Amino acid sequence: MLPGPSASINPFAGRKIEVKYSREFNRFFDDFATNNDYGTLQEVYARYNYHRLEMDWHEYWPMPWSSRHALTLNLKGGWVDRPVDSFFNFFAGGLPGLRGYPYYSIEGRKMLIGRFTYRLPLLSLWQKKFFHLTSDRIYLAAFMDYGNAFNQDRVDLTAFKRDVGVNLRCSMFSFYGFPTALSLEAAYGLDAVVNQELRYGKEWRYYATLLFDFID
Repeated sequence: MLPGPSASINPFAGRKIEVKYSREFNRFFDDFATNNDYGTLQEVYARYNYHRLEMDWHEYWPMPWSSRHALTLNLKGGWVDRPVDSFFNFFAGGLPGLRGYPYYSIEGRKMLIGRFTYRLPLLSLWQKKFFHLTSDRIYLAAFMDYGNAFNQDRVDLTAFKRDVGVNLRCSMFSFYGFPTALSLEAAYGLDAVVNQELRYGKEWRYYATLLFDFID
């Protein structure tokens, strides 16, 4: 990702790639059994040993009509090599995934998510004080998420879910020196999802974060 004065709030060129592999050894609570020596209940654990692979790829492009307008493509993938308890699944909803759905509503041993974001400036170098905060830049974005988490070996694109939404970012300074990143998002799930007899999608979901930097 290329550096620049607005690279944090609006990455405009370059790429960022993260790949993570882990070999996991887990003992997961399964049931209770009777201890024959003491006549008391004792936990029984199931072993879940598996390979886990994750990938997070960002591509940033400036628009030809303005370098301050940027298009972002984010691809996320996950893979677990064998059946596991749902506790160890990938969860494809919420702020890290498909923002139009709750975090636990979409799950599986495999995950594919594509994010498309178009971001443009509303105000640049907007120096206004609000108590201990000093504003700097405000950017607006429109986005679409497309993806799914699943257990099947075959990728079924007809089962993928979609959402659309808007994002407002404001970069600030707290007490003149600490970077402060405010992000507000609203996302609408375009497809219905049923998980554990609960129905999700076809509704607006809202997110707000206040951190030292923007999370993507």
